[in-house]
Amino acid sequence: YERSRPLAREEFGDFKLHEVDLHDYLYQAANVAAFLNGRAPGAPGVARVPKHLRVSFAETGAAGSSATLADVRRGLLEDGTQRTSSMRLACEQAQLRAQAAEMLERHGPIWQQIGQVAQAW
Repeated sequence: YERSRPLAREEFGDFKLHEVDLHDYLYQAANVAAFLNGRAPGAPGVARVPKHLRVSFAETGAAGSSATLADVRRGLLEDGTQRTSSMRLACEQAQLRAQAAEMLERHGPIWQQIGQVAQAW
């Protein structure tokens, strides 16, 4: 790079990354932000949903919901059954979030329309 162009370098505590051209750094940072906010091609549907409209799930407190791989390794769990159950639940919730995001993109927040209809009665 030309020395007349500004450079950027990220630092995380004692860890320092190589210097890069500031223009390239900002371009990449903008692309990452667009992807995370659902404004980039290929961004997941859930990322395009405003945070206040995203589906969330209550903590169930189900057995194994807080089991970790470290628990399995320490022998606190006989096998990974509880962890597998937790992962299965997380995958099911992710599928439901994706389905809700798709419905929101197609139809808008229909639950708000339902509330308006109920008030009209």
